[in-house]
Amino acid sequence: MLAALFFPVKARWLYLTTLMIAIVWTVRIVLFRFVSDIFEPTLFAWLNRLAGDLIFLLTLWLNNRKYA
Repeated sequence: MLAALFFPVKARWLYLTTLMIAIVWTVRIVLFRFVSDIFEPTLFAWLNRLAGDLIFLLTLWLNNRKYA
């Protein structure tokens, strides 16, 4: 994805790259936020970390829709 900032990259490669990163990040969210430490240490701290992960996932999705 960083190469697309400096060099011309085919839209298909950019699409596949962002899709793979989004899938890996979604699996990470499920495993780390829901399976291993749900609501730990407190609900608000957990929601804050979940919001950060979801913002990153949303950024990937928006980049995918705009540039790929």
